[in-house]
Amino acid sequence: IWAYSLYAEKDFLSKLENKTDTITRCGYPIDTTKYPLIDEQKEEAIIAVGRFSDPRKNIGMLLRVFQQLYERNNNLILYIVGMRPEAETLFPFIDLSSFKNIVFTGQVSSEDLQLFYQRSKLMLITSYQEGLGIVGLEAMHYGLPVVSTDCGGTADYVINGTTGYLVPINDDLAMVNHAHTILSNSYHAQALSFNAKQLIAEQFSQATVYARFKEGLI
Repeated sequence: IWAYSLYAEKDFLSKLENKTDTITRCGYPIDTTKYPLIDEQKEEAIIAVGRFSDPRKNIGMLLRVFQQLYERNNNLILYIVGMRPEAETLFPFIDLSSFKNIVFTGQVSSEDLQLFYQRSKLMLITSYQEGLGIVGLEAMHYGLPVVSTDCGGTADYVINGTTGYLVPINDDLAMVNHAHTILSNSYHAQALSFNAKQLIAEQFSQATVYARFKEGLI
Protein backbone atom coordinates (compact mmCIF):
# COMPACT_ATOMS: atom_id res chain seq x y z
CA ILE A 1 0.00 0.00 0.00
CA TRP A 2 1.26 3.48 -0.87
CA ALA A 3 0.27 6.36 1.39
CA TYR A 4 0.56 9.98 0.28
CA SER A 5 1.17 11.29 3.81
CA LEU A 6 1.83 10.38 7.42
CA TYR A 7 -1.81 11.13 8.11
CA ALA A 8 -2.90 8.61 5.47
CA GLU A 9 -0.33 6.10 6.70
CA LYS A 10 -1.71 6.27 10.24
CA ASP A 11 -5.23 5.83 8.89
CA PHE A 12 -4.18 2.71 6.97
CA LEU A 13 -2.36 1.35 10.02
CA SER A 14 -5.45 1.70 12.15
CA LYS A 15 -7.32 -0.47 9.66
CA LEU A 16 -4.52 -3.01 9.12
CA GLU A 17 -3.77 -3.73 12.77
CA ASN A 18 -0.37 -1.94 12.59
CA LYS A 19 1.15 -4.13 9.86
CA THR A 20 3.80 -1.53 9.06
CA ASP A 21 5.63 -3.63 6.46
CA THR A 22 2.64 -3.34 4.10
CA ILE A 23 2.73 0.48 3.81
CA THR A 24 5.15 2.85 2.09
CA ARG A 25 4.75 6.60 2.58
CA CYS A 26 5.66 8.14 -0.76
CA GLY A 27 4.28 11.68 -0.98
CA TYR A 28 3.17 13.26 -4.24
CA PRO A 29 5.54 13.98 -7.16
CA ILE A 30 6.18 17.59 -8.16
CA ASP A 31 8.07 18.33 -11.36
CA THR A 32 10.99 20.23 -9.88
CA THR A 33 12.96 20.17 -13.14
CA LYS A 34 10.87 23.13 -14.26
CA TYR A 35 11.61 26.15 -12.14
CA PRO A 36 8.70 28.59 -12.23
CA LEU A 37 9.38 32.23 -12.91
CA ILE A 38 8.77 34.20 -9.75
CA ASP A 39 7.22 37.62 -10.23
CA GLU A 40 9.24 39.99 -8.06
CA GLN A 41 6.38 42.49 -8.25
CA LYS A 42 3.77 40.28 -6.66
CA GLU A 43 0.31 41.56 -5.93
CA GLU A 44 -0.95 42.02 -2.39
CA ALA A 45 -2.71 38.72 -2.93
CA ILE A 46 -3.56 35.56 -1.03
CA ILE A 47 -4.60 32.38 -2.81
CA ALA A 48 -6.80 29.47 -1.78
CA VAL A 49 -7.36 26.55 -4.14
CA GLY A 50 -9.89 23.75 -3.91
CA ARG A 51 -13.38 22.45 -4.52
CA PHE A 52 -15.09 24.94 -2.25
CA SER A 53 -18.50 23.43 -2.83
CA ASP A 54 -17.23 20.71 -0.45
CA PRO A 55 -18.02 21.63 3.18
CA ARG A 56 -14.74 20.00 4.28
CA LYS A 57 -12.88 22.93 2.71
CA ASN A 58 -14.32 25.15 5.47
CA ILE A 59 -14.73 28.27 3.36
CA GLY A 60 -16.37 30.04 6.30
CA MET A 61 -13.06 30.15 8.13
CA LEU A 62 -11.31 31.36 4.97
CA LEU A 63 -13.71 34.29 4.55
CA ARG A 64 -13.60 35.23 8.23
CA VAL A 65 -9.80 35.19 8.22
CA PHE A 66 -9.63 37.28 5.07
CA GLN A 67 -11.97 39.87 6.58
CA GLN A 68 -9.62 40.34 9.54
CA LEU A 69 -6.57 40.54 7.28
CA TYR A 70 -8.36 43.05 5.05
CA GLU A 71 -9.09 45.22 8.08
CA ARG A 72 -5.31 45.42 8.61
CA ASN A 73 -4.53 46.00 4.91
CA ASN A 74 -7.39 46.97 2.61
CA ASN A 75 -5.22 46.48 -0.48
CA LEU A 76 -5.33 42.73 -0.04
CA ILE A 77 -6.96 40.50 -2.67
CA LEU A 78 -8.09 36.92 -2.12
CA TYR A 79 -8.11 34.59 -5.13
CA ILE A 80 -10.42 31.64 -4.54
CA VAL A 81 -9.59 29.18 -7.29
CA GLY A 82 -11.82 26.19 -7.96
CA MET A 83 -15.46 25.25 -7.73
CA ARG A 84 -17.46 28.10 -6.22
CA PRO A 85 -19.51 27.32 -3.10
CA GLU A 86 -23.28 27.46 -3.16
CA ALA A 87 -24.92 30.88 -2.86
CA GLU A 88 -26.43 30.09 0.52
CA THR A 89 -22.95 29.35 1.86
CA LEU A 90 -21.70 32.77 0.77
CA PHE A 91 -24.79 34.73 1.76
CA PRO A 92 -23.71 35.41 5.39
CA PHE A 93 -20.49 37.00 4.11
CA ILE A 94 -21.60 39.18 1.21
CA ASP A 95 -21.92 42.32 3.34
CA LEU A 96 -18.38 42.08 4.70
CA SER A 97 -16.21 45.00 3.63
CA SER A 98 -13.63 42.55 2.28
CA PHE A 99 -16.04 40.72 -0.02
CA LYS A 100 -15.46 43.13 -2.91
CA ASN A 101 -11.77 42.14 -2.85
CA ILE A 102 -12.47 38.44 -3.26
CA VAL A 103 -12.09 37.00 -6.76
CA PHE A 104 -13.87 33.71 -7.41
CA THR A 105 -12.07 32.41 -10.50
CA GLY A 106 -13.97 29.17 -10.91
CA GLN A 107 -12.15 26.24 -12.45
CA VAL A 108 -8.99 27.30 -14.30
CA SER A 109 -6.43 25.58 -16.50
CA SER A 110 -3.15 24.41 -15.00
CA GLU A 111 -1.43 27.21 -16.92
CA ASP A 112 -3.71 29.86 -15.43
CA LEU A 113 -3.32 28.34 -11.97
CA GLN A 114 0.44 28.76 -12.31
CA LEU A 115 -0.12 32.45 -13.05
CA PHE A 116 -2.21 32.86 -9.90
CA TYR A 117 0.53 31.19 -7.85
CA GLN A 118 3.07 33.58 -9.35
CA ARG A 119 0.95 36.64 -8.54
CA SER A 120 0.25 35.67 -4.92
CA LYS A 121 2.28 36.03 -1.74
CA LEU A 122 0.68 33.42 0.49
CA MET A 123 -1.56 30.36 0.44
CA LEU A 124 -4.23 29.66 3.05
CA ILE A 125 -5.70 26.19 3.64
CA THR A 126 -8.66 26.14 6.05
CA SER A 127 -9.85 22.56 5.57
CA TYR A 128 -11.28 20.26 8.18
CA GLN A 129 -9.45 17.34 6.57
CA GLU A 130 -6.82 16.84 3.87
CA GLY A 131 -5.22 13.52 2.97
CA LEU A 132 -2.22 15.50 1.73
CA GLY A 133 -3.28 18.81 0.23
CA ILE A 134 -1.50 18.71 -3.13
CA VAL A 135 -2.26 22.39 -3.80
CA GLY A 136 -0.04 23.26 -0.86
CA LEU A 137 2.88 21.41 -2.45
CA GLU A 138 2.26 23.21 -5.73
CA ALA A 139 2.15 26.58 -4.02
CA MET A 140 5.39 25.90 -2.16
CA HIS A 141 7.08 24.97 -5.44
CA TYR A 142 6.23 28.53 -6.48
CA GLY A 143 7.78 29.85 -3.30
CA LEU A 144 4.55 30.56 -1.42
CA PRO A 145 4.53 30.08 2.34
CA VAL A 146 1.47 28.14 3.48
CA VAL A 147 -0.63 28.77 6.56
CA SER A 148 -2.90 25.78 7.07
CA THR A 149 -5.20 24.25 9.59
CA ASP A 150 -3.77 21.15 11.21
CA CYS A 151 -6.06 19.01 9.11
CA GLY A 152 -4.00 15.92 8.36
CA GLY A 153 -1.64 15.64 5.43
CA THR A 154 -0.50 19.27 5.36
CA ALA A 155 1.63 18.55 8.44
CA ASP A 156 4.04 16.67 6.12
CA TYR A 157 5.21 19.91 4.54
CA VAL A 158 3.92 22.89 6.53
CA ILE A 159 6.67 23.20 9.14
CA ASN A 160 6.04 25.86 11.74
CA GLY A 161 8.32 28.84 11.27
CA THR A 162 10.16 27.15 8.41
CA THR A 163 7.81 26.78 5.44
CA GLY A 164 4.68 28.27 6.99
CA TYR A 165 2.44 27.62 9.98
CA LEU A 166 -0.10 25.09 11.18
CA VAL A 167 -3.01 26.33 13.28
CA PRO A 168 -5.91 24.55 14.99
CA ILE A 169 -9.04 24.14 12.91
CA ASN A 170 -11.27 27.22 13.18
CA ASP A 171 -8.68 29.17 15.17
CA ASP A 172 -9.22 32.28 13.05
CA LEU A 173 -7.00 34.55 15.14
CA ALA A 174 -3.99 32.23 14.96
CA MET A 175 -4.25 32.06 11.18
CA VAL A 176 -4.74 35.82 10.92
CA ASN A 177 -1.71 36.57 13.06
CA HIS A 178 0.61 34.19 11.20
CA ALA A 179 -0.63 35.35 7.81
CA HIS A 180 -0.24 39.00 8.77
CA THR A 181 3.32 38.38 9.98
CA ILE A 182 4.25 36.84 6.64
CA LEU A 183 2.56 39.55 4.60
CA SER A 184 4.04 42.41 6.59
CA ASN A 185 7.60 41.12 7.06
CA SER A 186 9.32 40.67 3.70
CA TYR A 187 12.50 39.18 5.21
CA HIS A 188 10.54 36.51 7.05
CA ALA A 189 8.45 35.84 3.93
CA GLN A 190 11.59 35.43 1.82
CA ALA A 191 13.07 32.95 4.29
CA LEU A 192 9.88 30.89 4.34
CA SER A 193 9.74 31.03 0.53
CA PHE A 194 13.31 29.76 0.19
CA ASN A 195 12.68 26.94 2.66
CA ALA A 196 9.44 25.98 0.95
CA LYS A 197 11.08 25.61 -2.46
CA GLN A 198 13.98 23.69 -0.96
CA LEU A 199 11.71 21.25 0.88
CA ILE A 200 9.76 20.49 -2.29
CA ALA A 201 12.97 19.94 -4.26
CA GLU A 202 14.41 17.63 -1.61
CA GLN A 203 11.37 15.64 -0.49
CA PHE A 204 8.73 15.83 -3.22
CA SER A 205 10.65 15.78 -6.49
CA GLN A 206 9.53 13.20 -9.03
CA ALA A 207 12.79 11.26 -8.61
CA THR A 208 12.41 11.09 -4.83
CA VAL A 209 8.75 10.10 -4.85
CA TYR A 210 9.15 7.53 -7.63
CA ALA A 211 12.01 5.94 -5.70
CA ARG A 212 9.65 5.53 -2.75
CA PHE A 213 7.06 3.98 -5.05
CA LYS A 214 9.63 1.42 -6.14
CA GLU A 215 10.44 0.61 -2.51
CA GLY A 216 6.80 -0.24 -2.04
CA LEU A 217 7.01 -2.81 -4.83
CA ILE A 218 9.83 -4.76 -3.22
